[in-house]
Amino acid sequence: MTPNVKDINKFSPAKRALFEILLRKKGILLTKIQPISRGGGEVSIPLSYSQQRLWFLAQMDPDSPVYTVRSIRRITGNLNVETLRKCLQTIVERHETLRSIFSTETPSVDFISYQIELPIVDLQNIPPNERLTEAEKRAANELNRPFDLERGPLFRVRLFRLRSDDHILTLYMHHIISDGWSIGVLFQELALLYDAALKNQTPNLPQLPIQYSDYAAWELSWLKGDLYQQQLAFWTRQLKDVPALEFPLDRSRPPTQTYRGNRLLLSLTPELTNRLRILSQRTGTTLFIVLLTGFCLILHRYSGQDDLVIGSPVANRNRKSLEGMVGLFLNMLALRVNLSGNPSFFEALSHVQKVVTDALENKDIPFEKLLEELNPKRDLSQTPIFQILFNMLNLDYGQRLRFDGITIEEIQLSHVNSKFDFTIYIYDTKEQLEFNVVYNSDLFDKTRIAEMMGQYRYLLEQIVDNPTGKITDYSLVTPAAQEILPDPTARLGDEWHGAIHHQFTRQARQNPQQISVSDHRDSWTYQELDRRGNQLAHYLIRKGVKKGDVVAIYADRSASLVWAILGILKSGGAFTILDPLYPEERLINYLRAAQPRAFLRIETAGDSRSKVIDFLSNECPRVIIPTKSAVKSHFLCEEPDHDPDVALCADDPAYISFTSGSTGKPKGILGRHGSLTHFMPWQEQNFHLQPADRFSMLSGLSHDPLQRDIFTALWAGASIHIPDPENILAPGWLADWLINEQITISHLTPALAHIVADPIDKNKSQKQSLGMRLVFYLGDKLMRHDVLQMRSYAPNATIVNCYGSTETQRSIGYYQVPPEVLHNKLRALIPLGTGIPDTQMLVINKNFQLAGIGEFGEIYIRSPHLALGYVDDDALTQQSFIGNPYFITSGEIPGDRMYKTGDMGRYLPDGTVEFAGRTDNQVQIRGFRIELGEIESILSQHPAIKESVIIVNEDPSGDKRLAAYFIPTGDSSPFDFESHELREYLKKKAPDYMIPSFFLPLEKFPLTPNGKIDRRSMPTPDLTQLESDDQFVSPRNPIEEVLADIWADVLGLKKVGVKDNFFDLGGHSLKMTRIASRLKNIFQLSLPLRQLFESPTIAELAVDIKLALSRTQGETCPNFEKSTVSALMEFIQISRISSQRFTDGSTVDNRGNREEGEF
Repeated sequence: MTPNVKDINKFSPAKRALFEILLRKKGILLTKIQPISRGGGEVSIPLSYSQQRLWFLAQMDPDSPVYTVRSIRRITGNLNVETLRKCLQTIVERHETLRSIFSTETPSVDFISYQIELPIVDLQNIPPNERLTEAEKRAANELNRPFDLERGPLFRVRLFRLRSDDHILTLYMHHIISDGWSIGVLFQELALLYDAALKNQTPNLPQLPIQYSDYAAWELSWLKGDLYQQQLAFWTRQLKDVPALEFPLDRSRPPTQTYRGNRLLLSLTPELTNRLRILSQRTGTTLFIVLLTGFCLILHRYSGQDDLVIGSPVANRNRKSLEGMVGLFLNMLALRVNLSGNPSFFEALSHVQKVVTDALENKDIPFEKLLEELNPKRDLSQTPIFQILFNMLNLDYGQRLRFDGITIEEIQLSHVNSKFDFTIYIYDTKEQLEFNVVYNSDLFDKTRIAEMMGQYRYLLEQIVDNPTGKITDYSLVTPAAQEILPDPTARLGDEWHGAIHHQFTRQARQNPQQISVSDHRDSWTYQELDRRGNQLAHYLIRKGVKKGDVVAIYADRSASLVWAILGILKSGGAFTILDPLYPEERLINYLRAAQPRAFLRIETAGDSRSKVIDFLSNECPRVIIPTKSAVKSHFLCEEPDHDPDVALCADDPAYISFTSGSTGKPKGILGRHGSLTHFMPWQEQNFHLQPADRFSMLSGLSHDPLQRDIFTALWAGASIHIPDPENILAPGWLADWLINEQITISHLTPALAHIVADPIDKNKSQKQSLGMRLVFYLGDKLMRHDVLQMRSYAPNATIVNCYGSTETQRSIGYYQVPPEVLHNKLRALIPLGTGIPDTQMLVINKNFQLAGIGEFGEIYIRSPHLALGYVDDDALTQQSFIGNPYFITSGEIPGDRMYKTGDMGRYLPDGTVEFAGRTDNQVQIRGFRIELGEIESILSQHPAIKESVIIVNEDPSGDKRLAAYFIPTGDSSPFDFESHELREYLKKKAPDYMIPSFFLPLEKFPLTPNGKIDRRSMPTPDLTQLESDDQFVSPRNPIEEVLADIWADVLGLKKVGVKDNFFDLGGHSLKMTRIASRLKNIFQLSLPLRQLFESPTIAELAVDIKLALSRTQGETCPNFEKSTVSALMEFIQISRISSQRFTDGSTVDNRGNREEGEF
């Protein structure tokens, strides 16, 4: 027989210690806490810490239904409605918490008497098959009706009549007076009372030994004891430097937390449930520990983090006297799990068990009190410490009740609120485990949650099959996902369609007079360009160029450049382009790596740099390539104009392209012929390329997208159009050129697209649509605002986001933005897409497994059509280009390689890949990983901002700060902006940690020669701007003087500057309510608490008060003279003395002497 609490308290210390050991082995914990005694009717009745938090949240958003506890029950049978009402009335009179009301001025409680109402809504007049749906709809509407904490009652019921013997009972209570356990207590008592009433018997319902107010008073006294200090020390250690969980969202997190929710239901099979029970018994743990460990593995794989914090509630009714009470006893535990070092599941299970055991041994400290002590960084967009809740319910209130012809069973409404990002409720029905996932629908799509829970079930199946495996051994690729995700063992086509210049020759024979390329000087037909290319090829061969030799081209963007490239390819050589805009030293590095056999200079590119020419050997032939109009009749006239017909294979080198290298010197990538043409037939068919298309050539000279501008057009027999490089950046010129040239297809970087849009945005009333039918974005992240902007001035264009790199030679991934996607449904960051035929975009996790949907990993490109490797760097080639390790055959298939991109990503539920940063440049500030593109997207929506770029700057101390660079719209000057205006704009749309420290207006962004934004060339922010903000600034007017004194008093400080942040000074939520109370008394203003959160400095708050006073007392704010200020100061001192007198009373009157909780 187990002794009760009273017996245990009589144990000797030695006997009690032994008893606790025995209990702990059985998973039962016993804390050394004094029993709760019944109070003596004190005048001042305190709130528990949990109630204080709910009270504060109600002040923040009094109309929110999120903290309403509800229960919907279907009652079938002959129901006596009046008897039911009387039973509910008895329950109200029995539990004083159901009669509670709460002051809105200060957190205090009182009690009222009231007759409970049970209104009946008769739905028998509508069709029978619609009644239940209508009842659920009205029940959901009733849920949205707020409670009045000050007037009450905070408990209401309603009855919907479907038939005379079929009813829906809806029960609603504010969370401040109830929790989930209380629902079970209430219905158990209701069943007992109702059954006794029908039988005309006295109910067997013992008197409650204590009331909730007794528990609240006991809690306050316990918080002064030694055990409290011990538990506080534990949690302080446990949650030191707690990280924010970076769980992938489907939509940007709103600046203020929302609670719109949805639910997903699923269950485990009885067989899997039983195997999990056996595993828990075998390991000496519990089913909860096994399930929690499995779910931590999901969070670990989704976030890429080893250090995780997940919330879990405890009933906190560790005394017999509390089990039968209605009230808010629920407490939250922050379970911090560390999965570093790739432990086995057994090792992870043991660790999680210890985490949970330690937490339960220290569970008595209220979570609200813990928040007050830890004072975590405030963020209105999410809950503090943890955002995901894991809750295994062992309550029986959802079970069916039967008595005297009546059956009561719980039903679930489809409408639900979500207090956290998502909560997993687990119900153990003894036969199987059932899951109810409640998630925030503003953050997640249902497909995301459904896939995650499917992975969870799949993971549990693997765990019971192999519980000794490492946690990275388990796959998140479910059988359903295998149908969507790429198979890394699938055969990929490696056929070669011949060299690009051979296809060009075929087009020249079919359409000899078709324009192939034109610029502002010349226009070449296919026949002309083919013959001239042949002559140049013969010349290069005669000068010693052999197959695979490199020929350098010193070039500008012109038709002659296309001529030079074709001539080199026809000779069997490989080209590399030198951009005159690059520094000499960089060009020399190119030449040193390429070792060219010949050197061509496009005449219009200007004279070659002297140091570049000096670097070339005397044996290197040098040729000036003129424009078509300047070609002399004798230029290359001695060379034949037929194809030299040099035999080539797919792996022969076609060009060298250079990218920046981590060593400070550029990396040369050797491209192959096969990759230039392999994807052309697919592109031609998929995007309906045709000779009538007109391609723009806008890419940078040494940028590999230039090849797409040239070769894609020539393959399809279309024409290439090249703008005058002298005018391309002139305001309005490029857009006019695109219209006048009737361009149908463009490859653009997002930065270049903004240049195109510039004049159109300035003249919206005279906007002329571009005639482009295809826009390929590449070279940078594509954001939602980029797509919307393009749609506004090219409404008929198909927009394609392309993904690739110099090492992949072509864009090997693509995402075609659906034209019907609405603004609010389009992701802020456009996906990278999926691999084109014969390529795969593989997201690989840390264990080099294919990642499951949502799992964090690195993007690898698998294809037989990658570049050959890096020039003269075999080590880097072997590191970046690896053989496919997934082939389980007799040996690796030649050419089946994977390229390690260094990009991080995740699969989305539709199988497309989403970019998630770089492996070597993740942005983290104050524990938050930040996607800079999201801030850019929000800032670019400002009506006065055309474009923005966010960069992370690090000062000498290592402190990282965000800097926002922006280009104003045409109607605004760069010098018209104040930083605080943009900061306030962002505060309305983004969490505080995403607000830049600096805002720097620019007339234009620096661009690299490839047309990308040159982030490294952005001006460095002036740190003195922040230093001046951090200096102490004294009050400058009477209102600020009053506020400074109030803050100093409430915060316990000697002085407060007008630019000091309230929360940085140690303020928290309930201290803010004291600020609000003082303001109301002094200024006769009732400022919403949310306004105080949004104005956390005295300077900001003083402006708000001045505006509020102007609205309430006339157009002009009252002039607070010195005499007025003195009177207000005196009032503050009197308030301080009164406050001290209130909190320094005897033990009996000390219910008000408590620390404020915070949320």
